[in-house]
Amino acid sequence: MKLKNIITVLTFGVLASCNKEAEMQPAPAVSYLMFYNGVADFYGLNSLVLVNNTYGGSLDYNNNGRGLVGAFNASSYRITDTGRYRIAFTGTPDTSGKADKIIEGVYHFEAAQHYTLYLADSLGYYETLVSKDDVTTDKANARLRLIHLGADAGPVQVKIDSLPVEGLDNTRFRQVTKYASVPPAVKPGIRIVYTDADTGEERILIRKSFPLEAGKCYTMILRGYKAPADGNVNKTINLSTIINF
Repeated sequence: MKLKNIITVLTFGVLASCNKEAEMQPAPAVSYLMFYNGVADFYGLNSLVLVNNTYGGSLDYNNNGRGLVGAFNASSYRITDTGRYRIAFTGTPDTSGKADKIIEGVYHFEAAQHYTLYLADSLGYYETLVSKDDVTTDKANARLRLIHLGADAGPVQVKIDSLPVEGLDNTRFRQVTKYASVPPAVKPGIRIVYTDADTGEERILIRKSFPLEAGKCYTMILRGYKAPADGNVNKTINLSTIINF
């Protein structure tokens, strides 16, 4: 066999061996994580996110890492390794950039799963809520759910164009509903309603409208206060929506 042919055979063998080793390497297991600041008292201020005591971002009120959510905004998941993490939110940093933790917890994230951690306020007492965001998409409908972060709002119900959404009724503070399938619509009339304790009459708390597309999944966040203690209108009860997928 000529030297040239021998070199060619050896080279091919080395490349095949490298390719085989490359194919054998498993993809690393990862999770997907998003943070949301639902505490109205952080309006115009920042809370630091600490992941295992390391800086993981800075969020002001109604921010999910992509910016203010507004009527609706896209999700902002970050890729992270699977496993257990110690995650904390802080108060507003001082001029040196330091800040005290206001809430801290340990969380376990599984492979290929999407999670959101919400900083929530209960009239001065802070807590975090966690939602698992994965759901089977519905090609014919939109998927919609509600997380209730309005501490003084009481139980609420979601209606679209005056029709109640099954599974999104009697939702209370700190509760995350399951996803419900709803018909797609360009400009649906989305209403958050409640029952007046004195009269028993149904009243509208919030009116919103944003496009609902078939095959997409949405998380509506009821946030703020019906009666902000400091009278700041920017903390008044409102509804924001994150497009999860």
